[in-house]
Amino acid sequence: MKTGKIAGRALMMALVIGFGLAAPLTVFGQKTATEFYNKGTAHMDKEEWDLAIKAFTKAIDKDPKFADAYFNRGLCHKNKEEWDEAISDYSKVLELNPKDYQAYNNRGNAYREKGALDQSIKDYSKAIEINPKYPLAYHNRAVAYRKQEKFDLSIKDSTKAIELDPKESDFYFSRALCYSMKKSWDLAIKDYTKAIELDPKDATCYYNRGLAYLRKGDKAKSKADYDKAVALDPDLANDPYEN
Repeated sequence: MKTGKIAGRALMMALVIGFGLAAPLTVFGQKTATEFYNKGTAHMDKEEWDLAIKAFTKAIDKDPKFADAYFNRGLCHKNKEEWDEAISDYSKVLELNPKDYQAYNNRGNAYREKGALDQSIKDYSKAIEINPKYPLAYHNRAVAYRKQEKFDLSIKDSTKAIELDPKESDFYFSRALCYSMKKSWDLAIKDYTKAIELDPKDATCYYNRGLAYLRKGDKAKSKADYDKAVALDPDLANDPYEN
């Protein structure tokens, strides 16, 4: 299942404009906040979430105003589906930097996963207010609206996300889901086709387009898409279409 898009933070760079890891700075032999932060991002690259959380926590202990450390620790909690902890970390980022639109976006995702859709929409809207050209916030708000069955609002946000970033397949997929819910099969098929063009290995797009073809009565194209979906993801063989 496709989920909300998140924003991440990279390694701290030496002298701000350097390359690679920041040089390990020490104070009387002790590691600095930046070094712990870089250890955390290295663990994130390996998806070692618990070790990354530990490193970011040490960075925060060294520097309680280290906003990026809270931000990336929030990402780790998100990947562990620890939504309350993620929300707490993103809230701290926003306390330190109220204009951090990525933190609003990511906190919105955590609220959405908890089922707090109204709060998630508020966060996405705040991200958009701060940066009206940030496509992820429109996309994620579209997902929240879709969960509320506000399909027209969702389509509007997906369309804006596509306008800002026409190369992101998930934006077309999200809009296609809404068109499907509205039984606008031709529009849904068009968006699934574009998503497949951008990401030919996405089994879910083939599966859903095949279902749209079936609803239109085109059984040949439906079967072709279903077979392609199963070839890409054999687990979909356990979820055949219902006529």
